[in-house]
Amino acid sequence: MKLFAYGWIAFCIKLVLTQRCRQVCDDNDVNFNDGQKGMKGNVGNPGKAGSPGIKGSKGDEGMIGERGPPGQSCALGSFGTDIIKEVNELKEFIGPSACHMSQVNGEQLLRSGEKVYCEDGWTVFQRRFDGSVDFHLNWKDYKLGFGKLGGEFWFGLERVYQLTRWGNCRLEIDLWDFSNNFLVASYSSFAIESEDNLFTLRVGGYSGNATDILVPSGGGEHNNQPFTTPDRDNDNWSGNCAKDNYGRAGGWWFNECQSAQLNAQWGRDTPYFHWAGDSKMRSTMKFRCE
Repeated sequence: MKLFAYGWIAFCIKLVLTQRCRQVCDDNDVNFNDGQKGMKGNVGNPGKAGSPGIKGSKGDEGMIGERGPPGQSCALGSFGTDIIKEVNELKEFIGPSACHMSQVNGEQLLRSGEKVYCEDGWTVFQRRFDGSVDFHLNWKDYKLGFGKLGGEFWFGLERVYQLTRWGNCRLEIDLWDFSNNFLVASYSSFAIESEDNLFTLRVGGYSGNATDILVPSGGGEHNNQPFTTPDRDNDNWSGNCAKDNYGRAGGWWFNECQSAQLNAQWGRDTPYFHWAGDSKMRSTMKFRCE
């Protein structure tokens, strides 16, 4: 009986003390700084990552930087850069409407602002058919050109040089006699040199039904000859083939003097405008570069 009474008394004392401790904690009566600070516990395991936040809006686009200077060609250095520059200048001169890229016959405007006369993809540089234009002219005229593209004309040696200087060009000469018989002389290679080299003619690879009288192997004498006009004698004759031979002869690639001369005086009764000694009524000289 006493043991039971002691247990009951102990229980009551424990209950009272417990209630008192709770009251003291609630009333902040205990000063926890009075005791000695305990040791820091171990870091707990990290929690799971939270869900991703909402994506922010895109910032404003930055300003475009200044364009840097062009670099040199990595393969050829400054020499390669010069070549690229010249090629670009040539493309600018020819433009996208050059004859070899056009299916239109007649006048075509180059990007450079100059006009050419196109015929079935060829660039015409000489055209004669009625004698309305006098071809007995001087060096400057043959260099720069004369006549009108829609009629009789000479396109100009300087222009032809610029348009054929990169090579891979062909020449075709179309001829009609006074009975309207058609002849053609074609050459697979064609170019003329610069004015410093007197616009010397370079042709080769003949085909056609007109006699080959430009290349010596074909009986001709005009290939590799410089150009001669009445005021600039560059031929191999003692006189001037453009002035003293056959009257009003025009400029041409004379030797001593000619087997052909398509810029001489026009007319049925004259042998001046001729090919292989035969008078012609019409002629067209044209080139095409691939």
